[in-house]
Amino acid sequence: MSGFHYFSSNSQTETFIDKVKKYVPNFNDLPRADNYKIDRYKEIGTKKKGIWLLIELVYPDSKNYEGHKILVYRGVTLTELKEQGSIDPHFSDPQFEYLSPIARFEPTNDGWHMAHVMIQSMILNG
Repeated sequence: MSGFHYFSSNSQTETFIDKVKKYVPNFNDLPRADNYKIDRYKEIGTKKKGIWLLIELVYPDSKNYEGHKILVYRGVTLTELKEQGSIDPHFSDPQFEYLSPIARFEPTNDGWHMAHVMIQSMILNG
């Protein structure tokens, strides 16, 4: 048996996921962070000025924008991001040592361009 366990007062054990499923009726319909494909990406910057990763991912399980997500990471390469297996497009607390985007943009060509402009601005002014 894998996963986290929840210990109730009556000594029965159930996985954390089983407990969540009780309270989230459509749990099995939620997008999975490990089910994605890379649509496009660009590593921008240098080691001296800092590396930025601009990436568009497609999550086939996600319904909005046909699953497309445009994310910006600072100090992360594509290789490092892929090494963690799952790529959650949501912001997360850095204490969990999970690579988290610093920004998300509308998954359109305009959004891609805005993300690129933001990165260039950060490099020039950082």
